Amino acid sequence: MLGSDSLKDKISITETTVECPVKYCCERVERQRKVFKKEDKFKCPTHNIYISPSTFEYFNDLDNIIWKENNDLDLLEQIKRFKRESRIARDNSEDAVTWNVFRFLEANNLLCDFLKNELEITAENAELIYWSYSQQHKETMGSTMEISRGV
Repeated sequence: MLGSDSLKDKISITETTVECPVKYCCERVERQRKVFKKEDKFKCPTHNIYISPSTFEYFNDLDNIIWKENNDLDLLEQIKRFKRESRIARDNSEDAVTWNVFRFLEANNLLCDFLKNELEITAENAELIYWSYSQQHKETMGSTMEISRGV
């Protein structure tokens, strides 16, 4: 995963090319327009990322996530079967932020503390539902969410 310390503050964009956003990289690729495409002509050969004037996307989704243990990857694969669209490989992906932050809370048993401290909700246990996918029920849950509140 490329952090902000690995990226240039500004990239050069011309009518026909876009510079790789990684510091000290001089690679330029053909400029994308309108719809983002994962094609070799838009990929930095050094960093293996697809580049557009406004974003970049990793070749591999897993390059943009922190939690990659077998149980994390198994859960992510289960979710992908139900999730309609994923931009988890994009540098500015809300999906990647959601996964990285909430998977950390869940894996470290901090979800109930987070609910209490940040949202003032007291819960004895809570099920984290990623993009409508319930791990407990092994399916999507529509628009309902349950929290078991402490007494």
